[in-house]
Amino acid sequence: AGSPGVLATFVRSVEPSEYSTIFKNALNGPVIANLAAGLAASLAADAGDGAAPEPPAKFACRALGSLSKINRFAMVVSMLTRQEKAAVASLLGELGSAGEDVADLRKLFRV
Repeated sequence: AGSPGVLATFVRSVEPSEYSTIFKNALNGPVIANLAAGLAASLAADAGDGAAPEPPAKFACRALGSLSKINRFAMVVSMLTRQEKAAVASLLGELGSAGEDVADLRKLFRV
């Protein structure tokens, strides 16, 4: 995994609606885990400063939802390692604590 700050900058610079094009043939467990880490870092970096055009928790939920629409998503999720699932579960826990409804995302990511 890269530096949390770099990951946070990256995930906030890519529009989630573009994920299906970007990750079309490259979605795998490490990609999901690194995006989860980047989204978590983005939550921490933007906590309460109000500078982001979209609240980081809302962006993270939208990003995770967009990942779920990529071909092969279900297969990739079924093969996530314990560590990769833990990264997603941790992020979903943070989002839930931030007031986001993550029940559907938990089902999609099987955590």
